[in-house]
Amino acid sequence: MNDDLELLIYFPNGELNTSYVLANANLLLKAGEAKLAAGLFLRVAREKRSSFNGFYGLAQCFMKMGKHESAVQALRKAFQISRKPYVAFSLIEAALNAGQRSEAEQLALECAVEFVEDMELNQRFRDLYLKVIQPSA
Repeated sequence: MNDDLELLIYFPNGELNTSYVLANANLLLKAGEAKLAAGLFLRVAREKRSSFNGFYGLAQCFMKMGKHESAVQALRKAFQISRKPYVAFSLIEAALNAGQRSEAEQLALECAVEFVEDMELNQRFRDLYLKVIQPSA
């Protein structure tokens, strides 16, 4: 079975068929098979170190499995590759869920500054920063 899998996910030249693997990983994740999907996303992340989709998908799996600290690590890598606002929001959420309040606070403030040109995003990150620094009731 493993040989059959290798034939499906690798091209004859030995290169990973990234789009095929990611498509199947996303299908598994949508079907609620986060652990199986994580294995595929991890393969993409390992073989394609600059694969945003590999790290971001892996983080989504970790969040569904309740592994918040692992999700934070994967999201950090995804955010380093592509500084997209939605990744920042996911990273802040994962950091809070992992009990990393100071990291969430730092990232919210950093993003408010980084996205200062986009007034709507800037306001959303500033509001999030204020929410994060408020003491829990």
